[in-house]
Amino acid sequence: MNQLIEKSYAVQTLGDLLKTYGGTDPNKGLDSLTGFIWAIIKIGLDLGGMFAVIMFLWGAFQYVTAYGSEEAAKKAKNTIIWAVAGIALLALANVNVLIPMLKK
Repeated sequence: MNQLIEKSYAVQTLGDLLKTYGGTDPNKGLDSLTGFIWAIIKIGLDLGGMFAVIMFLWGAFQYVTAYGSEEAAKKAKNTIIWAVAGIALLALANVNVLIPMLKK
C-alpha cells in the first residue's frame, strides 16, 4: 500500500512540475502539444544548468586537491572551462527560450 501511495505522489509531483513549467496560458498549457514540449525543454535547460554548476564545483574541488600535480591541475582546469562553457551555452538557450515567451 505504501508503494502505491509513493508512486501516486511521484506522479502528482511530476504533474505539478509540468503544470508549473507549462504556464497558465491555455494556448501554451499542457493541454496542447507545443505547451508540453516547451515544458520539457524548460525542465531540460534547468537540469542542464544544475549539472553544469555541479561540474564547475567538482572542477574547483579537483583543482584545490591537486596538490601541485600538474596533470591533475590541468584536468581540473579543463573541467572548469567546459563547465563554464556549458553554463554560458545554457544561459543563452534560456534567454532564447524565455524572451519570446515573455513577449506573448
